[in-house]
Amino acid sequence: MKIALVAPIVIMNKAREVVKEFNDIELIELLYNDYKESADMIKSIPKDYDALLFGGLSAYSYSKQYLKIDCLWDYFPRHVSSFTNALLSASLLNYDIKNISCDTFSYELIKEAYTDLSFDFDNINVSLIKDEPLHINDEVGKTKYNQQVFNFHKKNYLKDDRTCIITALHTVDKMLKKDGIHCFTAYPSRAVIRETISKLYLKYEAKQNQKSKIVILSIEIDLPSEYSVISKDEYHYIHEKMSVLEMIYKFAQDIKAAVVEASSNTYLLFSTKNILELETDNFKNISLLNEIDEHSLHTVSIGIGYGSTAQDAKYNANSGMIKAKQHNKNTAYIVYENNKVEGPIMPNEIDSSSDDNLIDKKLSSISQTSGVSINTVFLLYNVVTKYKKNHFTSKELAEACNLSIRSINRIVSKLELSGYCKIVGKKIVNDTGRPSRIIQFDF
Repeated sequence: MKIALVAPIVIMNKAREVVKEFNDIELIELLYNDYKESADMIKSIPKDYDALLFGGLSAYSYSKQYLKIDCLWDYFPRHVSSFTNALLSASLLNYDIKNISCDTFSYELIKEAYTDLSFDFDNINVSLIKDEPLHINDEVGKTKYNQQVFNFHKKNYLKDDRTCIITALHTVDKMLKKDGIHCFTAYPSRAVIRETISKLYLKYEAKQNQKSKIVILSIEIDLPSEYSVISKDEYHYIHEKMSVLEMIYKFAQDIKAAVVEASSNTYLLFSTKNILELETDNFKNISLLNEIDEHSLHTVSIGIGYGSTAQDAKYNANSGMIKAKQHNKNTAYIVYENNKVEGPIMPNEIDSSSDDNLIDKKLSSISQTSGVSINTVFLLYNVVTKYKKNHFTSKELAEACNLSIRSINRIVSKLELSGYCKIVGKKIVNDTGRPSRIIQFDF
């Protein structure tokens, strides 16, 4: 994991030591003197990090206003232990810790710190400036805020030079010390840094696991209707099915899926969320639906199942497949783990409200357009698929279809007028007679 840490030098030094405890974390160090430098510093580096981590809330919130970066964001929180550490440091140097001037921390947090140290908080004099840099909208106001905090602490110091000044603002710390006023900066403790980095790493791992979450596709090759011409020809039914199976395995290869044959007509594909959504453009383009719709007489019903377990994903995939079967065409449904259902998804984003439920839709369309009977169209389709070519002479077609050359020429003329075939050349079949036309089919 690569973390871009945006912080002042004191926090960076502590974080550098803590990160050595983690084997899989690399730091990109971005040092700032003022939190308002953070956004520009982040813009200046390549976006090859997995997370942005900030030395404090001010830098984090300031950067959030100006940057829209899609990665994990976090900051070292204003923890009571950070305040307590500053308080104890002041006590060791004999500063009056019962009389404090403080910024950034809330009144409740300060009270908690003193209570944990067994002080009577009623006897503590607290001067606290409102933490408002995140509520100032103009740049001038943001620039003036550090000066405002500095003036607040200096005023309290001039009243009593034993006042214990505690700040969480790196710039204010420098301004006070430059003016000869000692202060104690409540930087995050190593424990806070360690805990924050650990939580950020867990979030990163969870995000990576989410990407690799198993998604199951249940694909059923639909059985043809009893009235379908394909159901009458067992050889070509099996041939078509093998063609569809080839497309399924090609799609499985595209989505890096393992394929399991659940039954003679049903196949389970095991892929991951990240790969599947990437390859299908978040399901806007499921290539398998388009391929089968364009190149096969068969249809498939696809259920895509998400789940917190493989068992849940399989159940959701089967549920989606059952919904898809109701449409009698190439259709997919997605069922998410929260039972949200998306669909129907159809080839080339065909509107699900279409009432086109014709048996043998592809053959019917060719038949209606050309005026050639659907059985004859199916006969020619079988010849094209059987011989795995789309160029024939009239004589070759006549022999393959067991029809006369005159009948074949009449059929070809109708298909040619409708754009389903064309004459692409001539071939001398024997030494005598006229050359035979070469017909190219486009089914």
